[in-house]
Amino acid sequence: MQTPFTILHTEASPGWGGQEHRILAEMTALRARGHRLLLAARPDSGILPRAEHAGFTVFPLPFRHRFELASRSGLRAVIRREGVAVVNAHSAIDGWIAALATRMPGTGLGRVAVVRTRHLSIAVGRDPCTRWVYGRGCDAVVTTGEALRQRLIDHNRMDGRRIASVPTGVDLSRFDPAQNDTRALRASLRPLCPDLADDEPLVGTVAMLRHMKGHHVLVEAMPAILQVHPKLRFVFIGEIPHGQSPIRDRILARAAELGVANRLILAGYRDDIPAVLAGLAAVVLPSIKDEGVPQGLTQALAMARPCVSTTVGAIGEVVRDGDTGWLIPPGDAPALAAAVAAIFSDPGEARRRAGNGQALIRRAYSTEAMADGMERVFSRAIAARRNATALDLATGAGS
Repeated sequence: MQTPFTILHTEASPGWGGQEHRILAEMTALRARGHRLLLAARPDSGILPRAEHAGFTVFPLPFRHRFELASRSGLRAVIRREGVAVVNAHSAIDGWIAALATRMPGTGLGRVAVVRTRHLSIAVGRDPCTRWVYGRGCDAVVTTGEALRQRLIDHNRMDGRRIASVPTGVDLSRFDPAQNDTRALRASLRPLCPDLADDEPLVGTVAMLRHMKGHHVLVEAMPAILQVHPKLRFVFIGEIPHGQSPIRDRILARAAELGVANRLILAGYRDDIPAVLAGLAAVVLPSIKDEGVPQGLTQALAMARPCVSTTVGAIGEVVRDGDTGWLIPPGDAPALAAAVAAIFSDPGEARRRAGNGQALIRRAYSTEAMADGMERVFSRAIAARRNATALDLATGAGS
């Protein structure tokens, strides 16, 4: 049995999206294994109150910029007072602050391990400062997909023995089609769309309304899809990030220009995602950049939903074209239209791919698999730091 240790997660992002969901899910899974989990985040962040509500000890820190002294000294105080064994940093600002707080001479925190988790496929710089923060500034790097790990090795010349791919796990007890009512979503959408009929299949995108998620590409594909399957309704489920409401306006305006506004429903933020997915006939994530392995896709696959997505980041590790879904180039509206239309033109093939996708998630992408991977990274990083030995994440079970 793994010896329990104290893990401090840090997050400088103010938002509440997939990255923050991953942090909270990881904390919950490792707490269930007996570890002590803490969180340091901005006081105005989406994750801080949710973590506190879930019973975690939280520490508000400003995290305004990477050289901020108040956050650095505050983080050091938390590490010392709480007996933290490992810090898991999730964004650029808190990654820098964690590195400087523990690695600068005279801190007395040389035995504290630092892990940097990379959630997206955004390129990491190759300048000397960035090399330091990903080198001496941390003990290990975690990515949410193997493609992201390989990019760090190939593009940044990082030592692969210090990098582990640990995808975000799915809570299979919640994301179980047998446990969710397929009618609940449709009933909840009727106030937004009173003429929504029972025989109109719902095609959904479950993601924050950000440009990178490619909602606009699906809007461009809608006329061609509706020519073949005119009864489809398209539903965008997701929060509009602060300051990005023009994206919503542009989507609605373009849908009106194309004559498909009456087939599009913008449902906003929902926290009942298992019920949402149960009510969808298909899930589309037309991302154009910066993805890891999106949770909206792994959750949809766990619910045996037919999925269409793009060759961005590590998406292809779960949506495997011809096997677990349909995979197209990013930004290709005609290809997207053809893939979505194929789901409803050949329901048997759609069921086959969806079943394969569900089997893949149950086999390799559960919450337990994520907890196993992170526990292994943390324990090896702590041991290497305390024993002044080289870290090797590439050997042993789960590598």
